[in-house]
Amino acid sequence: MTKASFVDLTIQLDDAVGTPQDISAYVTSINGWSKERIIEEVTAAGDADDAWAGIGFLQKSEIVLTGSYDDTEDGLIELCEAWDDDTERTLTLTFVSGTTATVECLLKQTQINPSRGVFHAYIATLRPTGAIT
Repeated sequence: MTKASFVDLTIQLDDAVGTPQDISAYVTSINGWSKERIIEEVTAAGDADDAWAGIGFLQKSEIVLTGSYDDTEDGLIELCEAWDDDTERTLTLTFVSGTTATVECLLKQTQINPSRGVFHAYIATLRPTGAIT
C-alpha cells in the first residue's frame, strides 16, 4: 500500500463548461467524504430486542473545501462564484497511487471568513449527488 499525504493529493473541479480545473493550489483542507448506510428501526410491539433494517441506499456527507481567499482565474473562488445554478459539477480526487474518487456535486454554500492577523478564508460546501466512483 502506498502511503500518501496531503501534498500528494490532486483536487479537480469542473468549470462552467465541464472542463476539469486543478484547484489543488487553492485548497488548504478538504474534509473528504463518507458514505452512510441509512437504516431504520423495525422493532415490533412485543419484541424483547430492538431490530434494524437497511432501507436500501447510502447517504454521502457534505464535502467542505477550505482555502485562503484568492480570486485567481480558474481558482476555487472563481469556479464556485460562477456556479449560481443547480448544475452538477464533477469533483475528482487523485491520490499518489493514481487511484481516483469522483462524484457529481451541487454547490450548497460559499463563505468568506475575514479575520484579523490571518489570511481571509474561503469555504465552499458541496453536496454530493449520485454514486462515488
